[in-house]
Amino acid sequence: MSGGVVGGSSAAAGILSVLEEWRFGMAALTTHGAGGVRRLMVGSVADKVIRAARKPVLVLRPTGL
Repeated sequence: MSGGVVGGSSAAAGILSVLEEWRFGMAALTTHGAGGVRRLMVGSVADKVIRAARKPVLVLRPTGL
């Protein structure tokens, strides 16, 4: 996959769909590291992917954020 738009009911659902459809061996995601109330209200895409994926998930936090 070289890029494109992924449809779905949520970002996490779209990532999980592509992970299975394209038969990737793992997923690599970045996170903004939001915490506290914001995370409770909105949730974390990375967290949802980690919990639902049937493949390994590597989560990285970019430096400088």
